[in-house]
Amino acid sequence: MAKIDTSIEVNASREQVFEALTDLDLLPVWSTITVETHGTPRKPIEEGDTFVQTLRVLGRNLESTWGVTQLQRPQRVSYSSEAPGGGMLRMVQTVEEADGGSRVVVELDYELPGGLVGELFDSAYAERRNERELEHSLHNLKELIEARASR
Repeated sequence: MAKIDTSIEVNASREQVFEALTDLDLLPVWSTITVETHGTPRKPIEEGDTFVQTLRVLGRNLESTWGVTQLQRPQRVSYSSEAPGGGMLRMVQTVEEADGGSRVVVELDYELPGGLVGELFDSAYAERRNERELEHSLHNLKELIEARASR
């Protein structure tokens, strides 16, 4: 199982950040590995809601059904998912107040489906790539939120 912990500071209020972070319709806009989402719940999301995310991982599309396992608005949301073929993902996103803005902290635990890593890349490469993708996604989220906040 792999684990990624990363964070980014955003020049916007915690409420603005949390609203964008949990708007599942925006996920394909800022998440570099998200092809699309469907079956998204009403807004705002609630604990127990589910949705399907099509992920582009190591050159392949994988559909993953996510569940909102914990929600403490506007500071914390947790998701979990099991992908076909044995993959597993658990993600906690926390929004903290930080120097007049906010800090988004993401903790991701995951296990790719068994054959996928062996077929395409070694697991160390996959872990480094996934970490870069998450960091790039958070940078995209920051730009999106800051552009909206400056209007």
